[in-house]
Amino acid sequence: MKKILFTILTLGFAFSLFNCHSWKHKSPEERAEYISKKVKSHLDLDESQIKVVDKIKAEWLAKHKELKFDPADKDEFLKLVKSEKLDEAKLDALDAKMTNRKTEMHKFFLVKFKEFHAILKPEQKEKLAKHMEKMMKRFGHGIE
Repeated sequence: MKKILFTILTLGFAFSLFNCHSWKHKSPEERAEYISKKVKSHLDLDESQIKVVDKIKAEWLAKHKELKFDPADKDEFLKLVKSEKLDEAKLDALDAKMTNRKTEMHKFFLVKFKEFHAILKPEQKEKLAKHMEKMMKRFGHGIE
C-alpha cells in the first residue's frame, strides 16, 4: 500500500512539474537563455567558451523537446485516479516511463556538465563552485 501511495504522489508531483509553467512563468527557451546569460556574465567567459555554452544550450533544448511530457500520460493517470479499482500495472508503466525520461535527461545533463566543466579555467571553476554552494544553502540542499 505504501508503494502505491508513494507512486501516486510521485506521479502527481512529476505531472505538476512537467505541466506547470512556473519558474517565473518562462518557457524552457526563456529559462535556458536566462541561465546561459547568467553563466556567461558571472564566469566572464571568453568567445570560445561562449560558443560552447551556446552549443550546450541548443542541445539541451533539443533534448528537452525530445523528452517532453506526453499529455496522453496525464490523461491516462487521471483515468486511473477516477477508476473504481486502481490498475497497478498501468500505474507502474506510467511510473517507469516517467522514471526513464528523468534518468535519460539526468544522464544527458551530466555529459553536458562534463563538457562545460572541461572548458573552464581554474578561477572560473572556483567561482562556479562558490555560486553553487550559495545556491545550495539558499534552497536547503544540505550544505550548512
